[in-house]
Amino acid sequence: VGRCILAEHGPQQFLAARGSGLAGMTFSVSGRSSVYSERTGNLVCQPFEGGTLSAATIIYRAQRSCGISAKVLLVTLQKEQGLVTKSAPSQSALDRAMGYACPDTAPCAPTTLGFGNQVYSGAQQLNTYKAGAFARQPGWQTIGYNPDPDCGSTQLYIQNYATAALYNYTPYQPNQAALANL
Repeated sequence: VGRCILAEHGPQQFLAARGSGLAGMTFSVSGRSSVYSERTGNLVCQPFEGGTLSAATIIYRAQRSCGISAKVLLVTLQKEQGLVTKSAPSQSALDRAMGYACPDTAPCAPTTLGFGNQVYSGAQQLNTYKAGAFARQPGWQTIGYNPDPDCGSTQLYIQNYATAALYNYTPYQPNQAALANL
């Protein structure tokens, strides 16, 4: 999904250029073994080497491990918690960085909290959609305006796996009222 791999220093430069507090932060994150889709047997993520790592290194290693472009991870960090542009992110925002296992209708799963855990788990989930031939794939798709299907939807053409993964991860789009009230 989104195979444009940034060099190891790429996420660091990107975060620093935007004044992100993440540019100066480190986190403890555990290593992970290879992960395969239970549905298809396809490789989802290669091993992830943990440790006490900078935010940028976590993003880079998740990118390499799961084959998810750092650009997709950075977009998700911004979309979910505004972490690319926040100069002093709260612990709550860091704990829920990617919004992974944090549904709109319930609290986050406590076992998924923490910046490193969120970035790796979010990258793994984004790649699971492709590896597991899950739900939305490239092509015409019906995308709702809200988790409540009674709020309506439209047909969108999804051009690639990166965009499909983002719509699987957050399976709705803003309507005109939401866009007018950013």
